[in-house]
Amino acid sequence: SALSLQLKILSYPPVQVEKFQQQLSWLGGNFNQCMHRANELAIEGELNESYFRCILIPETRNAIQAIRSIKAELDAIHDKQEEA
Repeated sequence: SALSLQLKILSYPPVQVEKFQQQLSWLGGNFNQCMHRANELAIEGELNESYFRCILIPETRNAIQAIRSIKAELDAIHDKQEEA
């Protein structure tokens, strides 16, 4: 569960949590590059508009929501570690 994961991560040294945050940042950067490329392809007419609107955009929203959720959890864990 999310709570057990949070408790486990709380036991990690702050350096490990920082590593998780760096990896999440890297993931976000790669995701951003992929979206820029998809937009370029769509504008150039090389990406089917239906696929872009019906598949890519909804999946993108899901991915963004997941990334934001993970970031919020990591921020909360980091804050708790700072308090300890």
